[in-house]
Amino acid sequence: MSNPQEITSRKVVLVGDENIGKDLTYVARVGLSTSKEVELDGRVVELTLWDTPGGAKYDRLRPLSYSDLHAILLCISIDSPSSLSNVEEKIIAVMIKPPLRSFSSENDLRKIEAFFSDRDQSGYKQSLQQALESIQSRANWVERDGDVVEEWLRKNGYFDSQ
Repeated sequence: MSNPQEITSRKVVLVGDENIGKDLTYVARVGLSTSKEVELDGRVVELTLWDTPGGAKYDRLRPLSYSDLHAILLCISIDSPSSLSNVEEKIIAVMIKPPLRSFSSENDLRKIEAFFSDRDQSGYKQSLQQALESIQSRANWVERDGDVVEEWLRKNGYFDSQ
């Protein structure tokens, strides 16, 4: 179609439940992609379609497809209202502003120290000490700035209601 230097590449991820027909328009290759060059506003655009598995057993695998995406096609079935709620609950919640639930705290530090207190630490004492210092540093930060950061996160929709 055009000189390769003029081609713009865009990753498009298809998300939705299993068996709703999202892969009927091309050869389905779950976890793989298929590409097509199209002309859009006088420019050549290479669209790379990524199909994501819809089943619950793929909930941990699916987010791996979301890196570096440019567009999302939310695929639902009109005759399956649950397909919309599944997109909202399982897919959008993971991709867009996932809730942040905790930071390292003094409590975390005490639990880790207690866990390792009666165990042989030879061979990794230095690594453990570095990890504990890192946790202590984050705990100090949370103590100092946690309320301000939490307020900003809540205002901007990053915390859920829990």
